Amino acid sequence: MSEDKSMKKQQQKKNWAHLAGCDWSQLLQFQPRFADKCDWSKLDGEDWAMLLRRQPQFAEECDWEKFDGRHWMLLLRTRPEFADRCDWGKLDGGDWINLIAARPEFIDRCDWSKFDAHDIVMITRQCGKLGVPMAALHLDECDFSQLTASDWSQVLVLRPDLVDKFESIDRDWSKDDKVDDVEEILQDSL
Repeated sequence: MSEDKSMKKQQQKKNWAHLAGCDWSQLLQFQPRFADKCDWSKLDGEDWAMLLRRQPQFAEECDWEKFDGRHWMLLLRTRPEFADRCDWGKLDGGDWINLIAARPEFIDRCDWSKFDAHDIVMITRQCGKLGVPMAALHLDECDFSQLTASDWSQVLVLRPDLVDKFESIDRDWSKDDKVDDVEEILQDSL
């Protein structure tokens, strides 16, 4: 009888071993009681971000090194209490836009030098929707030389105070791609 129990227990362990990190994340989000069976090493950054959003009590098991900027953004949008563990240097411009949209309190931690032309246009366009005053955006820390003429037309509609930056740029604008309908693009942001 004892041998039968032992074989059954081995089979149970074997079955749990087939769950991938994403499976564990999904299962534990809704059934944390199975945590004692989890092989935590199987979870990647996204698995951890999704799990910790619902079950923050598993933070002590987390391998924070597995997080990239997107994972940090996903987690911090709903769980700002993990900010002290965040490697802010991993967030890119797109991650910052999404994080600030949900958590404007992180705007002062933003590394504006990571914003590319697309990010600068997007944060400028999204500003009203984000409920973040334009003055709070540290756009002066961004590299505006990467913006095309079309980018500038979108930025200046919303930030006419940046006209001096636009006028000070020395470049060959004829090499820029043109946007056909700037009005339609801007309509989305107003």
